[in-house]
Amino acid sequence: QVSLFRSRPAAPFNTDSRAFQRYSAIPMSAVSSDATAGAAADRKLKIIQVAGSPVSQYYSMISVHYARQMLEGVADCEATRAGFEFHFAVVLPGGSWCFTRDLAEASIEAAPKLAHGEAISAIAAQDFDACVPHMFCWPGYTAYRALMDLLRVPLVGNSPECM
Repeated sequence: QVSLFRSRPAAPFNTDSRAFQRYSAIPMSAVSSDATAGAAADRKLKIIQVAGSPVSQYYSMISVHYARQMLEGVADCEATRAGFEFHFAVVLPGGSWCFTRDLAEASIEAAPKLAHGEAISAIAAQDFDACVPHMFCWPGYTAYRALMDLLRVPLVGNSPECM
């Protein structure tokens, strides 16, 4: 049994931890300001942005809104455009998924809807470098983050165990 109140290690970050090994798979050259220069930009990192909610229209709308705001915030950043290739997955209320090129409402509505298993297969086949979860419902904080762990897609942010 693990206590939530155990003392923290003296080092600020444990490099032997599973979290460090997961995040260290992303080369720092791809996220540095020099990502646009020379060999550091061999290829763009494939990032899947996961938004929506399988349980709530409210959380689904908030989630997609926050993901759009993040994208607007980096739209003018040359290093971001040079270093990352963004893909979008939206989990819809009820549990179906759709994959889109952007997060426009019309794109989400027009995208083919996939069952959970079909979506998992599609994500596994894409070999993403990382996942940015934008889900704010309980399953989004836990089960969908754990799903990315199972698919060996590193998460940006907290692991499902922390949520």
